[in-house]
Amino acid sequence: MAAENPSWGHRRIHGELTRLGHTIAASTVWNRLKQAGIDPAAPERGSRRAHLLGVTANPTGTLTAQAARNFLMNTGTDMTELNFLIRDRGGQFTGVSLDGSQEWGRGG
Repeated sequence: MAAENPSWGHRRIHGELTRLGHTIAASTVWNRLKQAGIDPAAPERGSRRAHLLGVTANPTGTLTAQAARNFLMNTGTDMTELNFLIRDRGGQFTGVSLDGSQEWGRGG
């Protein structure tokens, strides 16, 4: 897994193994990677920015899409220039349209 995904650190590998049903400690993944001569820490890739959008205990699809639209509008960012991932398995992201032409969670 580490060889196929060199940008993953031990925590990401541990998470993926757990998701696949393997019971293993993160420290064990760290040790195995070290033993194999692989740096267990994820490599840095320049600078990153994180933007926190509209925090609420009960988000809806409409609220999520509007928060994303507001972010794009306020930063003057072209949506086609972004690479982003929303990964919290929230059902509210499926079928939510940002601009009417693409839907999240449906190949868009």
